[in-house]
Amino acid sequence: MSLPASAHQSLGGVSIPERTLEHDLEVSKRYQSFSGELLRLALLGIAAIGFLLAEIVMKSAGSAAAVSPTFKVLTSISLFCFGLAAGDEI
Repeated sequence: MSLPASAHQSLGGVSIPERTLEHDLEVSKRYQSFSGELLRLALLGIAAIGFLLAEIVMKSAGSAAAVSPTFKVLTSISLFCFGLAAGDEI
């Protein structure tokens, strides 16, 4: 069993049509812009939760000890999820 002559050609010698790479580059560019938007939204969410804690909750409750444990758990989970989303994109 002998291989055809084209099977002995190296990959560097194989020509790739120009339109083939354009599609891959376009998908890559769209993915990069989408992941950048996700990163901005995750960081904005972390800042929004920080604002809510500092301005609304701490002023009305007076101290962190007066905040309900359920609120602390839910806030911690949301910050963790936003941090996970932001950390995944960096």
